[in-house]
Amino acid sequence: VTATNEVGSSASAQRNVIYDITPPALTISPVTSPTSLSNQAVTGTMETGATVTVTCPTATVGSVTYPTATTWSVNITNLKQGDNAITVTATDLSNNTTSASADIIYTVTQPESTFDFALFGNTGITMTGGSYTDSFISTPPNITRGQYKHGDIGTNSLKPCAINISGGSQIFGKAWVGHGGNAVTGICVTGGSSIYNNSTGALTAAKDMTPKTDPGGGKSMGALSLSNGVTKTISAGNYLYSSVNLCGGSTLYLNGPITIHVNGNMTISNGSKMVVNSGSVLVYMNGQKIDITGGALVNSTQDPKNLTIYGTAGMQSVNLSGGTNQHILLYAPTAAITLSGGQNTYGSLIGSSVNVSNGSSVHYDEVLAH
Repeated sequence: VTATNEVGSSASAQRNVIYDITPPALTISPVTSPTSLSNQAVTGTMETGATVTVTCPTATVGSVTYPTATTWSVNITNLKQGDNAITVTATDLSNNTTSASADIIYTVTQPESTFDFALFGNTGITMTGGSYTDSFISTPPNITRGQYKHGDIGTNSLKPCAINISGGSQIFGKAWVGHGGNAVTGICVTGGSSIYNNSTGALTAAKDMTPKTDPGGGKSMGALSLSNGVTKTISAGNYLYSSVNLCGGSTLYLNGPITIHVNGNMTISNGSKMVVNSGSVLVYMNGQKIDITGGALVNSTQDPKNLTIYGTAGMQSVNLSGGTNQHILLYAPTAAITLSGGQNTYGSLIGSSVNVSNGSSVHYDEVLAH
């Protein structure tokens, strides 16, 4: 396009100036949508010498790179559940612009696994007193609060405030209400509490909460009762106990692989410990309760899969307290689980209901989701 600029009335002063007002070329390559991946590389082409800017208000946009003179690329991370609108603008050397857009629909899916959440309460979850969930990778000796953010919690309930988070508690992960539920009314967050990135949603299908069945068997050993600082070691094998009671600073050492069937209750108190020295330990609890107060479950391997406890259909309550660290997988779908007194759990807790308080925490083992 030619524009004429006259200086005075003299024809000799006339000069022609060429202004380029042609919009620069710009394309966006097809994006993957819908997707279950929260991160995606977005690419396209542009005019040589143009500069590309990318915006997406619901995600994190990285720096634009230029693999070649006519192509651009950018990483979009932390996509929000639902629709994410991406706008791309190219600006050429004459300051002309062209814009294009694309939408990425992010749909989160949950892994199909018994232990697919840090916490799952079939009828609901309550967290208070500065309690929190996050996740860990491998078995680090130390964990920084909130360093890894896959400490998901969930419920099958559709009731208002089925997930109730208060008193400065934090979820470094996602929070899920039951299939077909409303996360806005089903999740209540008050008192300075928070959910990382306000990430909430409804399950795509109800979580199966069928109780495990004890396969039976095991050498009958009667009641296992230790007190007054007594120690006992159990070697690899399959054992049946009518009940387990550790008190008075006693210690039970387990050298796996071991399967234990308990037809009654389990109580560990007054500084007593059940210690997994080596190998794996699988416990079927057929009684009504597990009560660990002032005692400890110690998994020396620091691998939660090496201490798995299944509460069968008769289990009514699980009480874990006392400010100790435990590496454990607990599935008791008919039991009310209480975690208190600064108890730190590495693994996963699944119950009928879950109540976490007094600065207690659950660190989800990310290996369980694979």
